[in-house]
Amino acid sequence: LQGRCRNCGGKISWRYPLVELIAAFLSLLTVCKFPTPLPYLLHFLFLICPLIVIAFIDLKTMLIPNPLTLPFIPAGLLTSLFSLGFRREVFFDSLFGILCGGGTLLAIGWLYEKTRKREGLGMGDVKLAAMLGAFFGWKGVFLTLLLITLIDFRLKLIPDEANIFLVILGIAISILAIRDPAGNLHSFLGSYSILFG
Repeated sequence: LQGRCRNCGGKISWRYPLVELIAAFLSLLTVCKFPTPLPYLLHFLFLICPLIVIAFIDLKTMLIPNPLTLPFIPAGLLTSLFSLGFRREVFFDSLFGILCGGGTLLAIGWLYEKTRKREGLGMGDVKLAAMLGAFFGWKGVFLTLLLITLIDFRLKLIPDEANIFLVILGIAISILAIRDPAGNLHSFLGSYSILFG
C-alpha cells in the first residue's frame, strides 16, 4: 500500500500506527501493574485509552473534549472500588481525589484570571484533573499534577514533534503511580530525573 489508503489512495498519517504502538506498550505496562483481568481491563479502557486520545487531540487543538473526561470521572470512582475493594476509605479517597484534582486547577485558573485579567486555564484541564483524581486518589493526583506541570514546562523547550513522547511518558509513569503512595513518589522522582537530569 506504500503508506496510502486502499480505497481512496490518500496518505496514511504517521499518527495512526504510532497510536497503535503506544496503546500496545501502555497495555503491556498496565498488565504488569494489574495482572488480574478485571482491574487491567477497567484501567486500560477507562483511563489509558482516553488519555491517549486526549494527548493527541490536546497537542493538536489545545482542547480537551468533555466526552473524554466527564464520563470517566464516575468510571474512575467505580474502577477504584472494583480494583481496591468496596470499602469506605477507597470511596472517599477517590471522591477527595476528584475534588482536590478539579478544585485545585479551578482555583488556580480563577486566581490567574483575576490577577492577569485573561483566561490561563481551560475547563478541560479542570475536568481532566478531576478524572485523574478519581483513579489516583487525593495523594496521587497532586503528584500527578506536579508531574504534568513539569512535562508542560519541558514541552516548551523541545521541538514540537517530540512532544508526544513526553506526554506518553507521563501517561506511563501515571500507570505506575495508581493508588500506591510509595510508588507515586518513586515514579515521580524517576520521571523528574528522566525529564530534567
